[in-house]
Amino acid sequence: SEQELLNSIKTYLAKGHPAMFGFSVYSSIREAEKDGKIPFPSPKERIEGGHAIVAVGYDDRIEIKNPHNRSKTKGALLIRNSWGTSWGEGGYGWLPYEYVLRELAQDFWTIIKKEWIDTGQFIE
Repeated sequence: SEQELLNSIKTYLAKGHPAMFGFSVYSSIREAEKDGKIPFPSPKERIEGGHAIVAVGYDDRIEIKNPHNRSKTKGALLIRNSWGTSWGEGGYGWLPYEYVLRELAQDFWTIIKKEWIDTGQFIE
């Protein structure tokens, strides 16, 4: 179930294992440019595309409001975005758990053994 998936993601994050994944992008993502809080989309919003990010933590208490319909979610994944440090809080933001629970975030991956990565492909 989606709740079991969210619980697994949080378990791995608590053990220090980040999770890479993709999610559906809606127009309300623009609300996150300053504080990194990505609202859960309102029913009238259209999908604008997709994006890949990495989850590095979580907070069960954080609340995120969508100004388009005044809805509010509680609980979010702390994510690192690839749009530079001027986005969100130094390049970090919050994605509501609802994205996972309603299948708008998918294809989660985590690397458990560093031997699985050919680090020779990275520039230092």
